[in-house]
Amino acid sequence: MIAALAAALPGCHSTFLCETNQQCNSDDGQCEASGYCSFDDDGCGSGRRYGSFAPEAIAGTCVPVEPPAGTTGSTGGVPSTQGQTSGQDTGSATVSVDGGSSTGSADTSTDTGFETVGGECINGCNAGCPNGCANGQCEAVDLGGPGGGEGIGVVIVGSWVVWSTGTSSSIQIADLAPDGMSEHLQFVSGNDYVTNIVGNETHAYFLDYGGPRLNRISIPDGEVELVAEVGPDGQAGFSGLALTAADVYFGMTAGVGGGGGGSTGLWRAAIDLSQVDSPDLLVPEEVRDVVVDDTYVYWTNTTDDVIARLPLLGAPGGEAPEVLVTGRELNALAIRGNEIFFGDADEIRSVETTGSDRAMTVYATGQNNIWDIATDDLHVYWTANGDNTVMRAPLDTSLPAQAIANSTGPLGLELSCETVYWVQQTPGRLHSRLK
Repeated sequence: MIAALAAALPGCHSTFLCETNQQCNSDDGQCEASGYCSFDDDGCGSGRRYGSFAPEAIAGTCVPVEPPAGTTGSTGGVPSTQGQTSGQDTGSATVSVDGGSSTGSADTSTDTGFETVGGECINGCNAGCPNGCANGQCEAVDLGGPGGGEGIGVVIVGSWVVWSTGTSSSIQIADLAPDGMSEHLQFVSGNDYVTNIVGNETHAYFLDYGGPRLNRISIPDGEVELVAEVGPDGQAGFSGLALTAADVYFGMTAGVGGGGGGSTGLWRAAIDLSQVDSPDLLVPEEVRDVVVDDTYVYWTNTTDDVIARLPLLGAPGGEAPEVLVTGRELNALAIRGNEIFFGDADEIRSVETTGSDRAMTVYATGQNNIWDIATDDLHVYWTANGDNTVMRAPLDTSLPAQAIANSTGPLGLELSCETVYWVQQTPGRLHSRLK
């Protein structure tokens, strides 16, 4: 998914786990024992109501009243829905929390040892963590993969997670469920090395590291079709690709054994397969990664170390590219709203894509070999391949970045509403962790 369009995910309910009152970003904000922010509300017996970034089951509900001194147990921040007017009818149950009891909407997670409310662990870890919880976080799950090869790119296509295996020249597939096991989908004959991958609701599109081909594979049937061939000297290397409703944008590079030749550049081909032999060359530049929004295609030019853009229907023969950023060792890109996120040597940054100010934000420094980036409403995620870590930083830059998983050589990264997926380099296996 290294160059897939990364944007706010439709239908997702974002949550934010706090540690201090200051993180609630309000004079009346308070970080509850549950790990979620509440705010003043005279309509609640406790005087507090959970905010919108609490888990969906408790967002907007009253924080339960603490028992009087001398009574047994503590609610631990677990909300009771009895007598509340939040509009949620979730029923009630009695759960044990730290030796006491609380009456409220709840179920219990026997496999993790954490009491839960509406499927959410009260300390922030989802009750469905298939590999258990530790310190309020879900443990990573190894979903499997081939015995050899390398995990390179990963993308969600419909209800499937799809990833490429580099030297194994194959496509793997797993159910979107957090504990869905993987299976081999297709060996792609004629491809030197299956690298970066992007998808829509029906297909995954992928490049051939050592050749001129852009292919796609139907999911889950496994039928492979040629979308475009840039030849005879095209070599994609680790160039990125991105999709719109009508076209796929992709790179070819001279960096593979000195190849690439006149095919080096950013290309565009129609996804209706009408340009198999005649894709459009937009710019003859070295391309590392590609993303799109509703108006522009953006890419990293690795020769000049710039991020540039063109209108989606721009070139060939049209206007010159507009440079947004001049960096050091620009690599992965992701886009969300009017911000483009990128790796700049050892830093994770973003820059505004609209207006004249182009404010720059730094989310993390000291990262080793940033490979892929993705964002949701609350965080930016990335794989630090050289540090063997999957990382996350809040979009609120007053809060620190954190490692959310250790993994051997993580590369491609993808987000669903609830889950972070990534593939590790050797062996090429898929991993996941609930956010």
